[in-house]
Amino acid sequence: MRSSPKFLVANRSEDSEGDANLRLSRRDEVEFNELEVRLKISYKTLLLVFVLFDVFHRVVGEVADTSFIQGLLH
Repeated sequence: MRSSPKFLVANRSEDSEGDANLRLSRRDEVEFNELEVRLKISYKTLLLVFVLFDVFHRVVGEVADTSFIQGLLH
């Protein structure tokens, strides 16, 4: 007879206290003037942002080269 994963419960009271102390000590290691930031971005999101900035750069370049804008600058 197989056991369902719902019924396989371990007593983690001892481990969780040790983990909590470990987490607190890691937080204390960061100096007062430091900020640690972790960011997870997928490659698809990074590619989308790159393409959008590239398109924006090209549009601004084309608009800046128009005679109307050039006339305003001179």
